[in-house]
Amino acid sequence: MAVTIAIMPDGLQVFRRVSNLAVRAMHHFQQLEAVQALLEPAITEQQQSAATTAAIAPKPCNNSDTPAGNTIAAAGCGGSSNGHHRDHADGVALKCLLLWLACYDDLFSRRCDVSGTLIAWEPGTAIPLPPIVRPYWLSLEGLADAARDPSKRKAYHYHLAPLPSASTAAPAA
Repeated sequence: MAVTIAIMPDGLQVFRRVSNLAVRAMHHFQQLEAVQALLEPAITEQQQSAATTAAIAPKPCNNSDTPAGNTIAAAGCGGSSNGHHRDHADGVALKCLLLWLACYDDLFSRRCDVSGTLIAWEPGTAIPLPPIVRPYWLSLEGLADAARDPSKRKAYHYHLAPLPSASTAAPAA
């Protein structure tokens, strides 16, 4: 008489570990956002005064969404009234976190890219877990591709994951 034992992962342990990874990923994304903010060019007083003058006087906007010859203040052309453009750095951390979390919709069906298994015993705790690590160290475009296309995703069991160390992890630009 053969006895089969179904090994089911402990759901609470799975989501605890994903939560821990999310904290690590969010820290990474916040560092990325801080680096991008530091790399923005500093505005000199001369640029600020020129931007203020331009904001007061209406001029044609070269935005392709508006008809030719339309006069819109410079502040309406995609920049702020002081000429400082931060659009690309604002909200990067949140956007990256949401894209990374979107890669977890196949948490219990995606096999590990290293071992090829769906469930593995976690060393040290002897808890069966699915591959819970999804790479968060990708670029914004890489995260968007992985969120959009499941075939571009990677999944790893925690003990097999190529996690970047805290000292060598450079933010992806």
